[in-house]
Amino acid sequence: GLQDPMPTFVKVTAADPLNLDLVKQGSTDIGLQLPLKIEIGAAAFPHPDKVKNDRLRGIVQSRLGHAGEDSYSISPIVVHKGGKNEQKKVDTRKSRLTTSSSQYVVCAVADGVYSWRYQGIDAGKYSRFLVRSVQNAAQRHVVGGGDVEDEIASVSSTSTLETSRPDPLQLLVVAEERLQMRTDLKGSCTACICCIDGEQGVLKVANLGDSGAMVIRRGTVIFRTNEQEHQFGFPFQLPVDSARDAQEYTCNIFDGDVVVLGSDGLFDNVSDEQIEEIIRKEVAFLDH
Repeated sequence: GLQDPMPTFVKVTAADPLNLDLVKQGSTDIGLQLPLKIEIGAAAFPHPDKVKNDRLRGIVQSRLGHAGEDSYSISPIVVHKGGKNEQKKVDTRKSRLTTSSSQYVVCAVADGVYSWRYQGIDAGKYSRFLVRSVQNAAQRHVVGGGDVEDEIASVSSTSTLETSRPDPLQLLVVAEERLQMRTDLKGSCTACICCIDGEQGVLKVANLGDSGAMVIRRGTVIFRTNEQEHQFGFPFQLPVDSARDAQEYTCNIFDGDVVVLGSDGLFDNVSDEQIEEIIRKEVAFLDH
């Protein structure tokens, strides 16, 4: 089908400068560089043919966005030791590229299956509901009958978490349960959920299908999720597969790392080498 590039870029920086030459790749001794500040940006670009033929356009905001059938959510969380957490307040102005920063972030990308359109069904509604459900679950914010037909809605800034740090697979399971309750919603989608913990220097991922995540360190991909496919062109997806079929990953993150989260619209059209080159140029520009 026609693909919509859906990238979310996350750059982590140490609160105190660290000589990266002293950090061995894959080392678990990362106490010197903690906590990490997480800088987040997102962009969404619908395929030109979808804009022309289906009048599908993108909406990009600092917490929620979509393009075509692809959707994303970003949830910066303030983690309080021994107490309740709260959602970090961030700017919600619309733009093609949105950014914010925090020390704990939950990101989600969902790619709705385009072929549903041949049955008159917009799978983008399914993917948008999923990422909103992940966001609400991360913030312990229940979807209270909001209409997924609405444009991207703002989320309360007073939400709290039941536990100090949400788990990506648990968030995906909760989102799946909420989708099952919405019998009026038709469609299917892949999903990739990332929990980025700047306090502990850890990235956790739950990935179902052919969306995915990668970590780029000093200009080189050092971590990448695997695609899950039943056969070529038929990725794992909800509700065909279960959220618990998602593959789970844990990766240490360091000062200067860049986490890229995206749909297959990104990874099928831009090679790892091209992404590395883009990141090298952009990071060099930002550092000067």
